[in-house]
Amino acid sequence: YSFDFIANKFSKFEKLKPLIVGETIIDQYIFCEVLGKSGKEPHLVIKDEYKESYLGGAGAIANHLSSFCNKINFITCIGDHNNYLNFIKKKLNKNINSKFVIKKNSPTILKKRLLDSISRNKLFGVYSMNDQVVDLQTTKKIINNLKGNFSKSDLIIVSDYGHGFISENLANKVSK
Repeated sequence: YSFDFIANKFSKFEKLKPLIVGETIIDQYIFCEVLGKSGKEPHLVIKDEYKESYLGGAGAIANHLSSFCNKINFITCIGDHNNYLNFIKKKLNKNINSKFVIKKNSPTILKKRLLDSISRNKLFGVYSMNDQVVDLQTTKKIINNLKGNFSKSDLIIVSDYGHGFISENLANKVSK
């Protein structure tokens, strides 16, 4: 296929109005120097050097699509503590219309990975999250937000990472 043929196909995506539904995840990479085994206990000792944080999960999907589509609608879940709202808003591209639903008694999902700064190999991970399914009241809020966006959307993408945002009730509504 020629470049013009492919460019023409991609230009048609601009008019699509996708709706992205799913959990936003903060991916944090902590680069460390491995110092060796502790002299007092049988475990690895590392020194943290620097960290990088990225928007992950459904937020990453919305950002990727926003480079092809003029307007994205995005419904996502953040925690009621440690919610990273300012970070998320700053990282989302400008053509993304976001609706944040608060998950009670939960942090926004944070996945920390510690990496050897030389080899870039992952040493281990620490995840902060609440995998319980959202309560019925929150599910109703999500469904109400979806109803207002269904008719305005050409495409619906649901990303479920298994952390409790997509309840059985919500999955049934979206499937219908």
